[in-house]
Amino acid sequence: GVRDIVSTCLQQAKAKSLVFAILLAKNQLVSLVRKKDLFLHPIDLHLLFNLISSSSSFREGEAWTPICLPKFNSSSFFSAHISYLEQDTDLCLLLISTDREDFFTVSDCKRKFQERLKKRGVYHGLLEALRTPLYSVSQVGIPYLRHFIYKSKSSGLFTSPEIEAPYITEKEKERLLGLYQYLHSCAHNSSRPLTNIYYTGSHENLLAWVTNAFELYVCFSPLGTKAAAVSAVQKLMRWIRKEEDRLFILTPQTY
Repeated sequence: GVRDIVSTCLQQAKAKSLVFAILLAKNQLVSLVRKKDLFLHPIDLHLLFNLISSSSSFREGEAWTPICLPKFNSSSFFSAHISYLEQDTDLCLLLISTDREDFFTVSDCKRKFQERLKKRGVYHGLLEALRTPLYSVSQVGIPYLRHFIYKSKSSGLFTSPEIEAPYITEKEKERLLGLYQYLHSCAHNSSRPLTNIYYTGSHENLLAWVTNAFELYVCFSPLGTKAAAVSAVQKLMRWIRKEEDRLFILTPQTY
């Protein structure tokens, strides 16, 4: 698919000092390539997301800034080359280097990456995919299923379909997210954590399932039963496992 080709292009545009190459679009991870035997912790990845979203100045050109990835090594700094592929897109490229004097070499990696993208003919396909980044819950094919949030604990990544009817207004969307937040707080209560919760309300029923491998929060129509919800969750898990290579980056390519 497009992501595989993008990752290959990123992998081929390498330099000796590069340890991580990350392509982001707003709050979504598009591609990640890492040096062999090095791993990027989800918390460090979230810090990078926050760094990019905190400033619009990165759109102005190529930035070269020291960064600390505390889960990787809290006592040292890397140098990060940060730039958008084009000013009018949301595609932001982070190239993380161990050499603070290597700006021009790393900058050339960005140029090579862009050249390879265009040569392979996937740049426009990538932009098109970003125009419709969300998928519909109807693709799962489960009656009464309205929405869900699934988090993979090993990668720290989560997937969630678009919030659709009957949650049309911002107020309704916030109400649904508030219910998820309530279930999350119940599941992670320090004095009495819960692994399975079934919540019934006048507008919807919700189910939470927390294991060592994942967390799942699911919203159903209020017309369904608890037994139907439990059965639906098993089907949903089969669908997620079948689609996980498309939904997540579980095995990043390496240099």
